[in-house]
Amino acid sequence: TNRVFNNVNNSYIDQYCDKIVSIFTEFLYGNKLAKDALMELDNITKIYFVTIKSLTGTIMLALLISLACLLLFLFIFLTKKKFKEKFSFFSSDLWFIYCLGYIMMLSSEFFYFEELSDLKCNLRFSLLHIGMNLWLIPILYKLLICFPEKNKYSEYLIIHKNKFIFICIGIEVVLNLLLSITPYTKEVKIFGNTIINKNFSQCTMKSIFGNIVIFIDIMIKVFIVLCIMLLSFIEWNVKEIYEDVRAIAINQYISSFSMALLIVLDYIKINNYNIIFIFHSSIIIFVCIFNYLFIYSIRLLFIRSKIIEKDGVNIRSSISSKSEKNFSSKTQGTGIISQLISYHYKNYSIETGDVVVSTTNSFMAQLI
Repeated sequence: TNRVFNNVNNSYIDQYCDKIVSIFTEFLYGNKLAKDALMELDNITKIYFVTIKSLTGTIMLALLISLACLLLFLFIFLTKKKFKEKFSFFSSDLWFIYCLGYIMMLSSEFFYFEELSDLKCNLRFSLLHIGMNLWLIPILYKLLICFPEKNKYSEYLIIHKNKFIFICIGIEVVLNLLLSITPYTKEVKIFGNTIINKNFSQCTMKSIFGNIVIFIDIMIKVFIVLCIMLLSFIEWNVKEIYEDVRAIAINQYISSFSMALLIVLDYIKINNYNIIFIFHSSIIIFVCIFNYLFIYSIRLLFIRSKIIEKDGVNIRSSISSKSEKNFSSKTQGTGIISQLISYHYKNYSIETGDVVVSTTNSFMAQLI
């Protein structure tokens, strides 16, 4: 805790004075005990925050550190030659960026611990939003180069991968630098009844310019997520990423819902600092566990199903062929929507550039 008289807004001075007079009056002429009066007087002069010495703080800190270490271990696991072929959806550098993004998101939660400051507010925002950007970039890039039809844009991105990544990261960095003009500030929330609600600090953005920058940043991420969802639909039957694209589709729905919850959490009124911390950290932990580990789990289960499989059943081919025939019989349009649906049902191989017939039983086809 920390004394706050020097930081209290002038609008709260009368509230403080009235509260102090009320406490002394109840003590002198009422039934309030001395220890209760002293506790209330002490509470109204303090700011409360999450500390690593508390039970909540200890548990959440242990979870955050453990999960960050697990993500790092899994990345190192991927660098082993033995497993590279099994997890070939991303190249090593894209796996590194993907992993780094989640670690940065987890790291943003460490700034909730102990007394809040303006610097902590801005570092937390930067780590969270740059981290989100980093785990979206590899997915977007991979889907762009796996488009089920040869085109100059995909070929350009294959050759200029680093340029694409640097531009995407650069945009996020520029937006964060713009926020340094009007940064986040610490705001003290003071309550009249300090027994029910404890005073605490929270990060706020009061400037119009800062809120515009944040809005632009959020809209860019929404646009990226929509692009990923659209590309996932288009590339639903691309042979080389057949299993992965299904995992990505599920991940994006979960991520979108979770990110929406984070935004709502920043704007709804919650008067308990512990609840805010637990909700925020739990959402971040859930996103990291589900998104990062889901791709691993699906890939490992798929590998296992391939090993124990004795008779290959052409489920994917039959489902896709029937769906494509049904679609073709209903529409012969040449519009954009018709073309997108045509891509969706087409069994396509990036390596050969041709329509293919799968001879393997798909784990995800059975799952979904």
